[in-house]
Amino acid sequence: MKPGRAIRRCLIFSLAAALAGSLLAACSRGVREPEGPRTLRIGVVYGSAYEDDHVRQTLTDAFEVKMAGAVEIEIVPAIDSDRFKFMAPDGQQKPPTCG
Repeated sequence: MKPGRAIRRCLIFSLAAALAGSLLAACSRGVREPEGPRTLRIGVVYGSAYEDDHVRQTLTDAFEVKMAGAVEIEIVPAIDSDRFKFMAPDGQQKPPTCG
């Protein structure tokens, strides 16, 4: 038998054993259902309170009706555009100086 072939078999066996071990560990725990509604958070890049209603209506209404209150859906914006709504343009500020 070639040395490369033995290493390959050992590597395949150890990978299969690791995958089987993690599968058995994940499936052997007793899963207990959480009490109360679960929360599903949907991340969007830009958002505000106004857009939250639009995203909720277009994407999640059917899911909320199907789940009948078992899941709370929360729209989470990465950049909250409400923060920049009434901001003045920065054109009059001096550029930072080095030194």
